[in-house]
Amino acid sequence: MAKKSIKQNLISNFSFFCSQIVLKKILKDFSAKTKSTIIISSHDLNHITELCSRIIILENGNTMQDLQNDITTLNILQKYFSLD
Repeated sequence: MAKKSIKQNLISNFSFFCSQIVLKKILKDFSAKTKSTIIISSHDLNHITELCSRIIILENGNTMQDLQNDITTLNILQKYFSLD
């Protein structure tokens, strides 16, 4: 199968809540079915923790944290970005 990429901030561009739910399901299903890696760039920590099994925080191109997503990840991210 040919490799494909989607280059757009899809989650933010889907302004309706229902569309966001549908898009998240499509991305999860696609990743599971094709064993693909999907790279998502977002400032929405809730979307990221719902969608991703691995979260990498970059600052100026440098890896600041590389996290496997679990029940503590959202709290770690909120503390990192001083949102607690």
